[in-house]
Amino acid sequence: GAGLDGEDPGIGLKNEKVGRFAQLSKPDAVLHDHDRVEIYRPLIADPKEVRKQRAAAGKVMKKGPGDGE
Repeated sequence: GAGLDGEDPGIGLKNEKVGRFAQLSKPDAVLHDHDRVEIYRPLIADPKEVRKQRAAAGKVMKKGPGDGE
């Protein structure tokens, strides 16, 4: 294995859904070279609610790199 289990206390691969290339997979599935492994965890905040709170506070979200700043 990649040795990820136990590296970060927030990642418990036995308790999380995992996948490869946006397809659910079993945690013990055999990986191949260049596979993209994804760990699916619950959101910690509702994105719609966060946007609503920012709008109410008058804060503007940046688009990210290359947004003209």
